Amino acid sequence: LLTSEPQKLLPTIISRCQEVEMQQLTSGQLEQELISEGISEKNSHILANLAQSVVEAKKINDNENFDKILATVNNWYRKLLRKDLLSFVMIQSKIIGLIQNKEDQNLVLQVIILTVRDTVLERFGLTEEIVFKENIDFIQQNTAQIVNSKLVNGLNLVVESNRKLASNISMQNMLETLTLNLFDCYFK
Repeated sequence: LLTSEPQKLLPTIISRCQEVEMQQLTSGQLEQELISEGISEKNSHILANLAQSVVEAKKINDNENFDKILATVNNWYRKLLRKDLLSFVMIQSKIIGLIQNKEDQNLVLQVIILTVRDTVLERFGLTEEIVFKENIDFIQQNTAQIVNSKLVNGLNLVVESNRKLASNISMQNMLETLTLNLFDCYFK
């Protein structure tokens, strides 16, 4: 039995298995492996932060909506940081249309987590760990008035949304709630 999430296995199954842990590739090793497989440097960097293995990264990269999801989530977050309420409308009009299945839901949420995480990393000067480096200047300009604690709370809201999605809440409702909660968190 092979799994990357042993905590999701039932105790009765675990009791009948021998546990052997295998060393995972580091993010940098995974990125280099993806580049050697012919994936662009930019996408390899993003995929190394989204996936745990080369196979998983290739599967995400082969998703026909992968580039659209990256661009749309980036656009959504930029609108949100500009205090543009069209970010709320984008959930139904743009993002939900890109979601075909549960894997796409998880991908959208993971991209949102990385995007919001980049904001916190930039604030604390950890720019070498930022995934979407093209957003650094934009983040600096549009988050200057937001205090550190609010940025961290925003990241916590996104991570909490990940838990809500796991408990069968509608993706659209979860994203709309997240958008409104981020507005309240950042700008009130």
